[in-house]
Amino acid sequence: MGEKVEVGVGVTLGIPTYGRLVSMGWANAYKQLNPPINYNMRFGQIWNMKVAEARNATAQMALDNGSKFLLFVGDDVIVPPYTMQKLIFRMENIDDLGVVGGIYCSKSDVPAPLVFRGNGVGSYWKWKVGEFFSVTGLGMDCTLIRTDVFRELSKPWFKTVNEDDYEEGISNAESWTEDLWFCKRVLEETDYTVYADASVMCEHWDFAKNRKFVMHPESYPMQRVENPKKMVDLGCGSVSWEFEGEGRPLRVDIREEAEPDFRCDIRDTPFADAQMSVVFSSHTLEHFKRNEVGAVLDEWIRIIEPGGELRIAVPNLEWAAKNILDGKLNNDTMNVLYGSQTYEENYHKFGFTPASLRKMLEARGLEVVEEQLDYFNIIVRALKPEKKVSEKSDSEKEDTDVKVSEDKKVMEVAEIPKEGKVVTTEALQLKAPPQSLGSGGLEAEI
Repeated sequence: MGEKVEVGVGVTLGIPTYGRLVSMGWANAYKQLNPPINYNMRFGQIWNMKVAEARNATAQMALDNGSKFLLFVGDDVIVPPYTMQKLIFRMENIDDLGVVGGIYCSKSDVPAPLVFRGNGVGSYWKWKVGEFFSVTGLGMDCTLIRTDVFRELSKPWFKTVNEDDYEEGISNAESWTEDLWFCKRVLEETDYTVYADASVMCEHWDFAKNRKFVMHPESYPMQRVENPKKMVDLGCGSVSWEFEGEGRPLRVDIREEAEPDFRCDIRDTPFADAQMSVVFSSHTLEHFKRNEVGAVLDEWIRIIEPGGELRIAVPNLEWAAKNILDGKLNNDTMNVLYGSQTYEENYHKFGFTPASLRKMLEARGLEVVEEQLDYFNIIVRALKPEKKVSEKSDSEKEDTDVKVSEDKKVMEVAEIPKEGKVVTTEALQLKAPPQSLGSGGLEAEI
């Protein structure tokens, strides 16, 4: 007999409802909610309970059936078709992520986003469509929760609090909606984080009045980020590059300490295919795991327009190896191998030689036109072909043992800074980029 294969449940789709009628648009969106490949999905519809009670019952259902995740969808919220896959991608790739949700607005004359940083101070507005950022609370009607969170919290997980308490003339009134109360407990009682994914923008509906509530087009999140050259710096860190004659690229990082222009996970950017003329990245690619570096490169190349370019700098393993053989095991050598380790994400998980980097780029159809070995840096400029070329096989992409040809032009750029604010390098004239941005049905201006 064959070996028994364990069958589990990947996600429970929970829909608390009073049984009100929904629109055809909601039904279509519900129908298109598909989990990732090889994910079993269970359905948890809870009828005619108060919202906190319904969420607690659905959470218990998810625990009882062994689900990894629980996705809440409101019966008055229309979510994008890619919602479930996108939010699960976040969970599967960020180990300490406990709660992640899309964004929808209040049902009010001036709709406000139901995402919060701090309680009692209103909605959090300082974000852009497509960003991925931490919050202290968010609405639960398009939200994915890791079920391990429930195991770490005592019951009830959700609770609506509305207490009037006056003592000696002092008001001690306390009021919490069930979603904010839950998020507060997650952040205070566990090590999990709570994030909002602004690439998952939803519609909040009053179906009885046939009225849709969405972000106002003049609101801050909907405003265009100026980037006329369509240049982007992925994993920008604290450095602000300035390309002479071209200007400053859009600075993108997931770490808010870096003060980027745009916050997102650069493994899965919200930018459209062929959106950028130049993708630049300095000392970032080596921070990804060996089994994901190729996919990260594919994502960066996806957003480059035909004829556009990838400018990349990574530490040189050959330089470090020669130092070790020469007995020079100094701080720079250790940094090349392991990262400077000054914060949690600043560890190296992969390494490159000039030959291996060239091989990975050429296997993806890029033409390496400039290369420089500068101290411990490999600095490369590679062009994306004007026309699509046949892609190499996965085995060819993964094979990094290749000889470097010596007839390529050397790139003349400034030394990669260890810290600082502005770095200038020689101009490279580029084609005008497209003007729109979209991802999986998402439309925004970047």
